[in-house]
Amino acid sequence: MMANGAAPLKHFARIGPIARQPEDLGLIWEHMRGPAPEGESPAAPPKLLWSMDSGGLEVCKDISECMRTALRGWHRAGFQVAQAAPEGFDFSRARRAFGEIMGYETGALMPASSRFLARLFGRASARRSPEFLANVLQSYRHSQKRYDLALTEKHVLSAALDAFLADNAVWLLPVTAVSAFKHLQPTRDQNGVRDYADPLLINGKPVNYFDALTSFVTPISLTGHPVVTLPLGLDRNGLPVGGQLIGAKGSEAQLLRTARLLQDELQAVVCPLLAQR
Repeated sequence: MMANGAAPLKHFARIGPIARQPEDLGLIWEHMRGPAPEGESPAAPPKLLWSMDSGGLEVCKDISECMRTALRGWHRAGFQVAQAAPEGFDFSRARRAFGEIMGYETGALMPASSRFLARLFGRASARRSPEFLANVLQSYRHSQKRYDLALTEKHVLSAALDAFLADNAVWLLPVTAVSAFKHLQPTRDQNGVRDYADPLLINGKPVNYFDALTSFVTPISLTGHPVVTLPLGLDRNGLPVGGQLIGAKGSEAQLLRTARLLQDELQAVVCPLLAQR
């Protein structure tokens, strides 16, 4: 139990280190994990698998162009590059399971009356965000049965990703479906439920704020696989576009080495503000 008597969040409440270079992350990781296992040696460069499909949501052109440019460069540099996705890994299922677990556990920190009001006043928000808020608010019903089923789904989807990455592979996905945009204030915040009534535009099509930002990351947060986010290039406004590089569980050291190898083949991404000085 936490100090205030509330139940702790068992899933997703994790913070990762941020650094400018993969080697800096490697140094942090060495101190976090302790001494390397005896006999550990660098593995061969992995197969680089990639996808831009999150189960129906489009990716903006700036992100897709940056990813394809990076992939072409890595292919020319000798990396094995292939478009692929895990068999049986459904992003929509993963988002539903994530929302069910997240809502159940965060809801445990709220009075039942607050959960009821959040669901009541969050109906319009849920309709606008079918891939994120709708899943979280649905789980505010606090059903133990649905929570247990979501945990089972988590293990099934995690196993599918384990099998996909088993043969010395990493998986590259976008971080978000939309590139950097001007900060938006929520149009409403009721009992902790934020609503963004104005959508973001992806290739000219309106997409909810939450769905655009979470569709690629919540499935990987669900499975718990290690991720390194690295800059792939710049969008049309000169702002960085990132990709999430996903590795097998327990492969953090190898994943960081791979991120460094991949980063070495990319044109350095320089912060526009620093470049002007």
